[in-house]
Amino acid sequence: MSPSHHPLSLKLLFALGILALAALATPPARSHESLAAVSAPAPSPPPATESGQAIFRTGYTAYLGGFPFVDFTLDFRDDAGTYAADLVLESRGLLERIRQLRALATVRGVWDEALLARDPLAALRPEGYSRLYRLRDKAGQRDVRYDAADGLPQGYNNNKEETRVSPEGRRHAFDPLSLLAAGRRLMTRLGPGDSVRLPVFDGRLRYDLVAQVGEPAPLTLGEESVPSLPVHLRVEPVEGFSKRHRRSWEGREIDLWFSADGRLEPLKVVADTGLGSFVASRRAACAEASPPCPVPLAAYRADGDTPSATN
Repeated sequence: MSPSHHPLSLKLLFALGILALAALATPPARSHESLAAVSAPAPSPPPATESGQAIFRTGYTAYLGGFPFVDFTLDFRDDAGTYAADLVLESRGLLERIRQLRALATVRGVWDEALLARDPLAALRPEGYSRLYRLRDKAGQRDVRYDAADGLPQGYNNNKEETRVSPEGRRHAFDPLSLLAAGRRLMTRLGPGDSVRLPVFDGRLRYDLVAQVGEPAPLTLGEESVPSLPVHLRVEPVEGFSKRHRRSWEGREIDLWFSADGRLEPLKVVADTGLGSFVASRRAACAEASPPCPVPLAAYRADGDTPSATN
């Protein structure tokens, strides 16, 4: 079976990583209600830095079947007018010896201030999402561009337009990292038992995230006990999947935890891959992490190390 069709392929695992981080901050809304109809006070803004932005830069280590698999960094910034997120991933352990995976995902966007307090999903105005990867012997890039004349997000694979997902399938769908930004804005108005179905378009695939929030509970990270908010996520393929690929995603479940404070920082994700448990946990703020976090996206570009669209 080729790597592209294997249920534990690198592309699937990277997608799971992005899915998981997006879903850690994806808001469950009350079942059968629109987000705009949820009656609750507007959420408190995220904590601000001196520049007026909410920022965290956190490092994570992921294990597959109990063995080190990848390290990744999440850079997230949000203020009243803009949001941005960068996810940088590097392989570790056996995967590093075999494939030497480097992957990056980035998004930039702005908020429609008139809609933000009422419905952060409707207020999203992404300016563009890119996912790049480099293996030992090849590299590639996938984009979601939001500037099409019809107003629908359009996917590109190595700058070639994707046609797998119909225009109707892309309508009102967002890239995974934009959902992270919206989720942080929505989370404080929701409670245990609330659920939501959110449409995602990552440039190639269209799927739903069905999430349900649990009761707040302490989470053990190393020797530390951290107050957390758990979310259970189910993935449902919609368009763009081959039959084999759909089977590998159908009903995939992920358990997620994020900090129960104003930061709403991703803490941990656990997913069953079918060949072992995928577990990613926060190590530390990157200024304190050892070994160091994977370098931020800007450093890849400055060093000329960004994967190129060659395949």
